[in-house]
Parts: sequence; structure tokens; C-alpha cells
Amino acid sequence: GGTGGTGGAGGGTGGTGGTGGGAADSRTAFMEWSACMTKANWDTAQMGTWANKNAEGGVVCSSCHNDGLQRFNTNTDSNAMFTANRRELFIIGFFTVRVNPDGSNTVIPAFDKIKRMGDGSTFHPTFDAGTDNVHFQRLQRFYDLTVANKQAGTCGTPGFPP
Repeated sequence: GGTGGTGGAGGGTGGTGGTGGGAADSRTAFMEWSACMTKANWDTAQMGTWANKNAEGGVVCSSCHNDGLQRFNTNTDSNAMFTANRRELFIIGFFTVRVNPDGSNTVIPAFDKIKRMGDGSTFHPTFDAGTDNVHFQRLQRFYDLTVANKQAGTCGTPGFPP
């Protein structure tokens, strides 16, 4: 293993270990995560409702992010939204990678980034953000269900859909 740098896919913080740390390991973690995501769990968690999450100015998330503006996809078609969010380009919308002390990577919900957007970061329209918000709870539920797939060994072959 080598020493990773800062940054990397999904805004990870780099680190030491694995097969070199940093972006390459983050990509591998995201490929594994994508293969563990299922449409059934997406629907159970009601993730498609992010498309209609209200934001400042009377808009909803899909008003800007229906086609994935700024690598955040909230397509009004839940099937299209699910598929897009499994792709390498968009998986960082809802998830990021944490580098653990041992150098391994763990995919986690990107709550901090989404909350910064809700707080008006980079001139983004404000929206209700935080763990008490129903959409954040739905993301947590989808995350928990996906972790359960991973722990049960029921994931597909690591990779991103075309």
C-alpha cells in the first residue's frame, strides 16, 4: 500500500493503505457500493421522493437536477434516478468515501455535503436539511438497506452500469 492524497472521488480525504489510498481506492469502494444498491431497496426507502424535495424560491430538486446538474441526479422518473445514481458520474451525489484509520475505505451517506447545499453553500437555493428531515431519513434508510446487502454478500459484481 502507498500513501493517498487529499480529495479523491466523492470528496474523500485520502489516506494511507490498501492499494495506494486516495481516488483509486475510492473508485473501487464506489464500484462495490453500486453493485450492492438495489431498486427494491431504493423504492422501500422512497429515495425517488428527492426529486420533489422543496427548495427556496418554490422550486424542487428536480427543477435543476432532473438531468444531473452538478453531478446530483434527482430525475422525476425514479427508475432513471436510481440507475443514474449507480453510475460513476452521479454516485457522489448521495454518497462519499470515508478513509478509515487502517487505510480501508467505507462508503457513507454524503450528509455533510448535502447539508452544506441546503444551508446555501455556493449560492445553492436553501432547503430543509439535517437528520430530522424526512429525505435525510430516507437516505439513511437506503444506506442501511444497502449495507445489509453488502454484509449478507448478496451484491452483484462490482462495477457501474452503462
